[in-house]
Amino acid sequence: MPTWTEYIFSKKLGKAPTPGEVVEVAPDLVGFHDLTGYHVLEVLESMGKVEVFDRDRVVVAFDHLSPPPTQRAAEIMVYIRKHVKSLGLPHFYDVGGGILHQIILEKYAMPEQVVFAADSHTNTAGAVGAFAQGLGATDIAATLKLGKTWLVVPMPFRIDVEGRFLRGVMGKDVALHLLGQFGAEGFSG
Repeated sequence: MPTWTEYIFSKKLGKAPTPGEVVEVAPDLVGFHDLTGYHVLEVLESMGKVEVFDRDRVVVAFDHLSPPPTQRAAEIMVYIRKHVKSLGLPHFYDVGGGILHQIILEKYAMPEQVVFAADSHTNTAGAVGAFAQGLGATDIAATLKLGKTWLVVPMPFRIDVEGRFLRGVMGKDVALHLLGQFGAEGFSG
């Protein structure tokens, strides 16, 4: 039986992927925010004509530097706004418009979608059944330009928790305990 990630990838690829296999995946949604956007757009500019694969699949939010705490932050926002306008990106959330990963989760992400964003909290969209992965600014820029990126199909793992929790013990406590046992790298496939 495939994992949920393998199921989503198989729908995108038209075939069942193998754990450890390198695959090219087309995203349903790509996002970046004010803290990463400058670098995303700078890399996009270095790739030639500034364009995106599908403007309706891009979400941009000002959520880290808003309101801008410095002159440089304000200049970065002006730079990003200029590109958002020139690219005709309709899903732009300016200062006070919300937090990128929460906007993606609440307004855009759907079950069985592939979501990439230049934000370490992107994986919260997994709560609605999407495959959601944070990527660096360079990878987001390339994905915006090409409409695809490569990933390694994760190795599956299974943990069974048996018995009853003591009063006051929650799922987060179990997750933190497992991280303590295996370390952050222990779950990286």
